[in-house]
Amino acid sequence: MRMNLERWLAFIPIVCVASACRESTASGGSVRERWYQGQPGYGYARPATSGDLVFFGTGDGQVIARRQATGAAVWTTKVASQWIGGSIMIVRDGVLVVPIVQSTVGIDVATGSQLWKYDAPVDTGAQTGPTPSPGQVFRTHLDSDPQTVFIPAWGASISAVDISTGAVRWIWEPGASATDTAAVRFRSGSEGARASGDTVFATAWHFLDRTGNSSEAWLVALDRQTGRELWRFVVPTRYTGGAFVNGAPVVWGNLVIFESIGGHEYAVDRSTQRLVWEHKPNTTNATEAESELFGDIVYHDGGDGYIDALRASDGSLVWRAAFGGMTTRDLLVTDRRVIFTDGGSLRVLDRATGREIVRLQQPRTSDSFFGSPAAYANGQIFVTVGGAAWSFDEP
Repeated sequence: MRMNLERWLAFIPIVCVASACRESTASGGSVRERWYQGQPGYGYARPATSGDLVFFGTGDGQVIARRQATGAAVWTTKVASQWIGGSIMIVRDGVLVVPIVQSTVGIDVATGSQLWKYDAPVDTGAQTGPTPSPGQVFRTHLDSDPQTVFIPAWGASISAVDISTGAVRWIWEPGASATDTAAVRFRSGSEGARASGDTVFATAWHFLDRTGNSSEAWLVALDRQTGRELWRFVVPTRYTGGAFVNGAPVVWGNLVIFESIGGHEYAVDRSTQRLVWEHKPNTTNATEAESELFGDIVYHDGGDGYIDALRASDGSLVWRAAFGGMTTRDLLVTDRRVIFTDGGSLRVLDRATGREIVRLQQPRTSDSFFGSPAAYANGQIFVTVGGAAWSFDEP
């Protein structure tokens, strides 16, 4: 997976309107392109949508609001000098929340004005100079209720921040663990939070030694109003070898379901804190994707060359689709499709069967690269590619 932050492409904005859209050729088929607009580098975050707008992050710290129909820029706001590195941006109550790398900002959706900036607590065990750094939010999966955004960060921490003002409501930090030493709190981090009823569920990882050669993964339940830790489920290291988690959990009924970076899927009963089921990949590998829930099915990349559809109730396999690689960003699941990238191509599967519908390359270049997960709104797909934002009709 390419992670070159200096990858700027010369670009000329190109757009097609609905009456003059072109067919974009792909391996195994084509899609009806809506528009293709140049922008610097690539952002990591899934585009967010609100009304008739779609929001993209760039490789040089810009956030661009575009018309969904044409891709025309409505406003552009510079929020950082580095790329937009969180896994998702979200819109609530007229505010676009954007995790960058070491800070999170709130932007007025209508005007593009930056409303607030928030730095997470210090990243435990990561100080390299006289001034400790805030916990990074690169690849983080934040969530919100109507008033509050819940921001996971390395450190580890979960911060509850007022969406309108950026004021802090509460902060959770794990404190010293039983495996830490008297002198050192080993490094930890959180990259995923999910608000569900009166609880915020978060995934986290924690080093068991100074270098992280051994680690454990946690599922933590927090009181949504106060941040008080209600319970913590520790994934036994025998399940994952290197126990890391980099996505948010999903909630189905009484089960909280999450995935390790090694491709293992776990379902924990929120009432008893017991492991109800586990799904193991065929091989030991790694995945960048979190699990996605649609209805009663969990869609999962095991890092073993397969996308699996699992029943949320018991983890049983509904279908398995081979693609011979690993996902490099989160999946998108719509009513009809499962869409994901392996870096150089974007694959579209039938959600009911797992059959591949189309495999796409980035148009207008021989150096295809997909920088973000795909997003969906009003029948259109939106995705960040190398040096551009791209939209086409859902195939």
